[in-house]
Amino acid sequence: MFDTGWSCREHTVLTGVLLAAEGVASDFVFGANMFIVGPSSEGASPYGVGNDAPQSTRGHSWLLVPGFGVIDISPRLNERFPSNPRWQPIMAKAGRLGDTWLVDGRPGVVVEAADFAEYGQEIPKATHVVDGYTAVYWQQETLPFSIAMVEADWVDSPLRTRVKASDFEGALLRAGTHLWALNKGLRRPLATVSQSKAWRFVSEIDDTLVDEFTDAVLEGLGHTV
Repeated sequence: MFDTGWSCREHTVLTGVLLAAEGVASDFVFGANMFIVGPSSEGASPYGVGNDAPQSTRGHSWLLVPGFGVIDISPRLNERFPSNPRWQPIMAKAGRLGDTWLVDGRPGVVVEAADFAEYGQEIPKATHVVDGYTAVYWQQETLPFSIAMVEADWVDSPLRTRVKASDFEGALLRAGTHLWALNKGLRRPLATVSQSKAWRFVSEIDDTLVDEFTDAVLEGLGHTV
């Protein structure tokens, strides 16, 4: 399914490849989720954002790390969405880390639906929790993470379309290399430059550094380098 919003698959593969470089195995998850803000005690109506039950086939992706849990950092819940004008931004800069979804620094409720029916039932239930925050997840398919996922065709979003149109080979692997090298103090942050300049700087990363990062990922995934 084409990702029109959070670029969740890009976030997932980049997180997976960075963890692999540190020797942490993970699983790539296809599924669905919905973040719901319940009715307020002052009378405001509930609202939510995510994958509606009738459209919930592999609509979202996240990472599952054995012994830790879910890593879902793509949701931008503190922003407005033109496609969902009812959504009011909340102070939650990510989806889940482990079993925790923090809103305004406080844990929200996380519900794991076992199947399509339960997913469809839990969403309306959450709309009746006064002053509550509920994240409903349904894990549909899980695949062991591999480096091949970094350039997989199903990593598909407006970001991916723009990058492909630029004839920029290995864009996500180079983006992962940049983040890995940034964490090691070998590159500077790009948050203050334009997107076009940032991608240009990423495209110019030395191939030796990309190879070093790739070797670290393969070793972390148990492959002989």
